[in-house]
Amino acid sequence: MTRPKFTATDVVNNVDVQHLVTKTARSLHRRYKRFVSWEDLAQEQWLWLCSHPDKAMELFDLQPSYLTRRLRTAAERYARREKAAKTGYREEDEQFYSLNRLAELLPDALDDEATSPCMGYAETPQARDELYAEWETAVIDVRRGLGLLSSPLKSILTDVYLDCIEHHTDDVKAALRGLQRVLGGPKPQD
Repeated sequence: MTRPKFTATDVVNNVDVQHLVTKTARSLHRRYKRFVSWEDLAQEQWLWLCSHPDKAMELFDLQPSYLTRRLRTAAERYARREKAAKTGYREEDEQFYSLNRLAELLPDALDDEATSPCMGYAETPQARDELYAEWETAVIDVRRGLGLLSSPLKSILTDVYLDCIEHHTDDVKAALRGLQRVLGGPKPQD
C-alpha cells in the first residue's frame, strides 16, 4: 500500500483551499439558505477534502476551479438531501432538464391542446400510463418555468416555437438556459 502524498492536515492548512471552501459555501448558501447553514455546507466540503486529500490537491494543482466544482458538488448533494428531508420529498424525486429536453418540451408546453406522445401499437396500458405521467409532469414543469421567466426571455422562446425566429441563435440558447435556471438548474455533476 502506498502512502498518500498529502494528508488531511496538509489540505486543511492550505490557505487557498480554506478560501475556496468559504467562498463556495457562501455562494451555494444563497440557493439553499432556507434548508442549511453556510457552516454546514462548508463542513460537508471539509469532510470531502479530508477524505480525499490527494485528489483535492491534484485538482487544485491542475486548476483551482476544478477543485471548486468538486467542492460545490459535495456541498450541493448535502443541501439537496437536507432540502428533500425538510420539505417532505425524496431526493430522487427531483427532475433536471437538459437544454435539448427543454427544447423538445417547449412546443407542447406552449400548446394548450398538446397530447402526450404514444409508443405505438405494442404499448401496454401500464407503459402508456407511465409515459403519459412523465410527459404531463415535464410539460407542467416547463409551463411553470415559463411563468417564472422574465418577459424578454419568455418572448424569445415563444417566438422560436411559433416559428418566428431562427432556432439556434445565442439569444435562444440564453433563453433556454434561463428557463433551465428557473426550473432548478442543470443536473449537478456526479
